[in-house]
Amino acid sequence: MNEVMFMSKSNRLTWEQIKTKYPDQWVRLENVEWKPENDATVNSAIVAKAGDVSTQDRCDAVKGKCFIIYVDAGNCFHTGVVTAV
Repeated sequence: MNEVMFMSKSNRLTWEQIKTKYPDQWVRLENVEWKPENDATVNSAIVAKAGDVSTQDRCDAVKGKCFIIYVDAGNCFHTGVVTAV
């Protein structure tokens, strides 16, 4: 099982910082700012949680309260709403 880390909600990180700090992990992003030239690319966000994704995280993503994103070590990422299984 992956370790779950809860973050201070006051530290905004750029997408480059998120990729460096949380490779190969799911992250819960809040207060996301999107790149103006591409509204599907994260510019910066607050990482509220990293590691395992909970049922509550999934519910919050479906309700639009947060974004759940997988940070791939190859600098790609998969985004979208994580649905309940």
